[in-house]
Amino acid sequence: MAPQPPCDLQTRGAQNRLARGNASKGGVLSIGYRVQFFNRSRSPRGFVIRRCRKSVHRFIQRALGHLAMPSAQRQAETAILLECAGLSFEDVFKDPDASIHPERWATVRELLRRRLRDRVPVQYLAGKAGFYGLTLNVTPDTLIPRPETELLVEAALGFLQTRRGVSACDIGVGSGAIILALADRLRERPDLAFFASDVCPRALAVARHNARALSLTERITFAEGDLLSPFAGWRFDLIVSNPPYIDPALKPTLADEVTAHEPSLALFASEDGYDLYGRLLAQAPGFLTRGGALMIELGDGMRDGVLSLARRHGFGQTACLKDLSGHDRVLSLGVDDKD
Repeated sequence: MAPQPPCDLQTRGAQNRLARGNASKGGVLSIGYRVQFFNRSRSPRGFVIRRCRKSVHRFIQRALGHLAMPSAQRQAETAILLECAGLSFEDVFKDPDASIHPERWATVRELLRRRLRDRVPVQYLAGKAGFYGLTLNVTPDTLIPRPETELLVEAALGFLQTRRGVSACDIGVGSGAIILALADRLRERPDLAFFASDVCPRALAVARHNARALSLTERITFAEGDLLSPFAGWRFDLIVSNPPYIDPALKPTLADEVTAHEPSLALFASEDGYDLYGRLLAQAPGFLTRGGALMIELGDGMRDGVLSLARRHGFGQTACLKDLSGHDRVLSLGVDDKD
């Protein structure tokens, strides 16, 4: 193919035609944002067009502006997409006019297309998510860790830090966010033992990968199976879980990013969202040591229902922690009498 004629700046008319053409194909350029071309250079294959860091940064921000999200989330997603292009905010501000390679620009365009058209969460696009200071691999087989779940980690740390020679087990480990955060913060405590289970082998593979990446493989025993069934005959001082708790009837009210891309197995539970709570609460007393605790994340407005189930299964000691939005988020339960 003959090299294209040199072009320093697309005209508004050409840009609009391109925007209309891409709109009919579902392309991200339908946002109609005019991006300049910079730093034209010669190569053996003809002209290579490079865009500068500043214009790529603007393009990402304006594209994400077409999605309803808080400004803080938009900034966070912009940072992730810049990183996928081999950039950071620091790079943009230190040398805004530096060019980026066309392949990087093509990557940005493709990621934005999937984000805007297909509503793929940016964490899946990047293949990673941040949680409690860790960077974890995530895939569509694992739930994207939420900031609210960090409260469960804080509660569990408070329990473990005051005890010696104890064990903790994470039920429904997913990407490994909870158990890895605990093991990472307590690296200097060889007296602690960590365990985790998941019914999904693909999710378990992600958790194991994250453990290897964090050099925590030797600290955590992973097992495949439903709830506590892989640990028959074992007892733990602490059991933690963020089980599926969304009523399937609420699915039409959730964002496309959630329903179309995150695993239903990790989101929804029958019996109005209480099925996994009931099953876990029925099993847990037989797996807890004397003075042990079960800590679980709560869905909005579910505290009273879960407390009722807990009392039915012999849990008497309770404490509830609220998240930053004032919602009851973490329920800590204890059983006194253990043989």
